[in-house]
Amino acid sequence: MAQMKKMVFLTRPIAPPWDEASKNFAVYLATHIHIPNIQFLLLTTSTRLPKLPSHVTQIPIHITKALTLQSKLRLFWYLLRTDVKHFHSLFVFTPLTGFVIKTLKIIRGFKIIQTVSALSKYHVLSFTVFGDEVVCFSQTTANILNGNGIRASVIPPAVPLEIFKATKKENIIAFLGELHRQKSYAIVNKLIDLLLISLPDYQIITGFRTIRKPAEEKKLVQKLKQKYAKSDRVTFVDVVEDMPKLLGKTKLVVFPATAVTEKFDYPLVLLESLASATPVVISSIGPLGELTILPGVLTPSQNSAEAFLTVIMKTLNSFQKHSNDARMTAEKHFSIHNVAKKYEALYKKIL
Repeated sequence: MAQMKKMVFLTRPIAPPWDEASKNFAVYLATHIHIPNIQFLLLTTSTRLPKLPSHVTQIPIHITKALTLQSKLRLFWYLLRTDVKHFHSLFVFTPLTGFVIKTLKIIRGFKIIQTVSALSKYHVLSFTVFGDEVVCFSQTTANILNGNGIRASVIPPAVPLEIFKATKKENIIAFLGELHRQKSYAIVNKLIDLLLISLPDYQIITGFRTIRKPAEEKKLVQKLKQKYAKSDRVTFVDVVEDMPKLLGKTKLVVFPATAVTEKFDYPLVLLESLASATPVVISSIGPLGELTILPGVLTPSQNSAEAFLTVIMKTLNSFQKHSNDARMTAEKHFSIHNVAKKYEALYKKIL
């Protein structure tokens, strides 16, 4: 009988709410990859994860769902003691965290597949990118790593198409992402005003999280809340408890940005939107520009509120076509079943 091998996913603590891309993607991969005699381990809290297949096991090493210093110390302690030798990292490492894990890798003989979902703002590549196999979400990031002597391939992120799908659409436009790190406040602030005037029968939902976010993000969200406190057409949602439900009924997702530092190259929520047959209107900046060539992904000619409004109005005027395009793009490029096969080949390579 062949010996059972194990692979651990290195992510933030895996626990509800499902509002963080790296832990979501780890669950998507672990539950959709099936290799004989391979057990996948998810590092979780004590909260039981529902409906895990038999080849996926949760290891409750964390006591909080947040990525705190204590969480990192618990992770380091686990890596010191575990007999597992194979890992798939979905972190964006800081130099300190990367240094510790790289040191443990050398001392303990770990093999690591490292998915670089975004480049660290610290740009210390020797301590932030060191996997035996390095995978990028975007060609933009892969080109930077290859140019610095780090061999990297490209496998895009993916979402489960059986979970994210279209339902009956309502007149809802959703703003998702962040205000501070994406430096999008000026565009969002003016664009909401324009939409309220131009689309009087539409509701605006904003999904800007403040939980476990820096003070700058909380301050900007609070400014918007105060501005629209008396509006019955603007709703603020901190944590979206049921993202498939929201995206399924939303007509359009808007994602402005003038900076994308340490954001997922391809934010998972944009792919979830496409799978839900919800077109997305995004800024063409950094790796996001790679998405704008795909059907169902629209971008303004300029990164301004007025240009966003023009694209939004044109998209809504031909909504059914763009909605069909969005779902087609998700099926062709971002199906978890197709992406899982590519990771299966990498896993077999290092196991």
